[in-house]
Amino acid sequence: MTDNASVRREMTPWQIDAMEIMETHSLTHAQAANAVILEWLADGSTKPLYDWLLQGLQPDQTILHALAYMLMRGDIGADWDPDATQNPVLARDMKFGLVVRRPGKGAPKDLPKQTRNRLLRREVRKLMAEGVSYDGAIATVHEWYCANIQRIGIQTVRDAYDGHQDL
Repeated sequence: MTDNASVRREMTPWQIDAMEIMETHSLTHAQAANAVILEWLADGSTKPLYDWLLQGLQPDQTILHALAYMLMRGDIGADWDPDATQNPVLARDMKFGLVVRRPGKGAPKDLPKQTRNRLLRREVRKLMAEGVSYDGAIATVHEWYCANIQRIGIQTVRDAYDGHQDL
């Protein structure tokens, strides 16, 4: 009893939780760690997660889904319904959002816009290399993009190709 008590004092609270779960429910360390991580995430703490990740634990699918739901909650622009997810109970249980902080000042890069503009520029260049005129390539790419990806204005294609937008 004394030996276990001294070991437990040196352990983190989540390691103690996992050890108790392993003993009472006959689970493996990984199963117990995942259960503890899930409980702590639901309470808004990522400490056991990052501690065990750094020790090499591979979280199970439930933990990955919980993290995805928390990231979605943290994304101000995300419009999602927990009831429409793969695991509505888990999605509702994850009441806290995770947010990635940017170092320094300034707005984050608009990666979707940059990706779109690179694609538009590449497609216009490809058509022009095949001998299509500038206006013809712009119109063809505009029509293709609107039909297959998203509606945009033809000026957006021109701006992407001409380099007026951040690429």
